[in-house]
Amino acid sequence: MGTFASRADLKAIEAQSPWETRDIPPSIYAFLSRTRAAHGTRPAISYQLLSDPTAPAQTLTWNDLHARVTQAANLFRSLGIGPTDVVAYVLPNALETAVTLLAGATAGIVNPINPLLEAEQISAILRETGAKVVVTLKAFPKTDLAQKVAEAVRHAPAVKTVLEVDLNRYLTPPKSWIVPFIRPKNHLHHAANIKNFNAECSPPISTPGAPPACPKWRSTACRA
Repeated sequence: MGTFASRADLKAIEAQSPWETRDIPPSIYAFLSRTRAAHGTRPAISYQLLSDPTAPAQTLTWNDLHARVTQAANLFRSLGIGPTDVVAYVLPNALETAVTLLAGATAGIVNPINPLLEAEQISAILRETGAKVVVTLKAFPKTDLAQKVAEAVRHAPAVKTVLEVDLNRYLTPPKSWIVPFIRPKNHLHHAANIKNFNAECSPPISTPGAPPACPKWRSTACRA
């Protein structure tokens, strides 16, 4: 691929071959699988919870990312998510956020929700999309996200499962030892099942069956 300096450059690229004849992966999962095949051992994504340059970071290779997306997509399928069902997530930046985005689009329709919204707004989005599964944080010091989502789910009866991500796994001792003692309480008043996202993603890996032909990011059919 060359550089783009003018509209003529764009037209030249478009004229090379029709879109229909290009070798484009049919789904986001196929796109990820192709990238893994080409760059499997290379770094795909890194994350660290703290901004200190000496803070520990965790990195996933393309092999790792593909494996985790496969596990998460299979988890969503086991929770009743099909091509027309919605997985919502209310998360800050983390490895699990990227995994949920890709796995949700593989298993069904994924609905990212801004974690800075208030509970009432989050609840309205969950009701509008009819989300069945929500991925969010486990209660954690210095954030009220878990509490906001719990209140939102109380007013979103379609949500059957809440999958929690514990940020404590990104910390090292002594900070990681302290978190369990200062973790805020999260009083639940909803009927959804609460599960540990990473623990539930641990079963053996198998290719998700019949993923949608194109990624779906919201509750409307995707368009070419």
